[in-house]
Amino acid sequence: MATKKPNQKVIDQVLSRAHYLANQMIFSANNRKDKLKGHPKVGGHSSATASALHILGALHLFVKTGFDHICNKPHASPADHSFNYLLGLF
Repeated sequence: MATKKPNQKVIDQVLSRAHYLANQMIFSANNRKDKLKGHPKVGGHSSATASALHILGALHLFVKTGFDHICNKPHASPADHSFNYLLGLF
């Protein structure tokens, strides 16, 4: 039985949505109203997250099974959380 080739348009839409969600997460964390002087920085940089987006997308969408977890550096965490959210894992 031949494997079905993934639809590139759908994959691009999922990656675009994950990128949007990751950027919103970073923006919200960087612009919190309750942040006081001396609080640790919890935000991030969108370019650091975007650089891991396609790799994490491939892992989440094609490699990972339901019980697998991905360990990544903090710069990639917003993208990882976005994929987990889109896959209903939160």
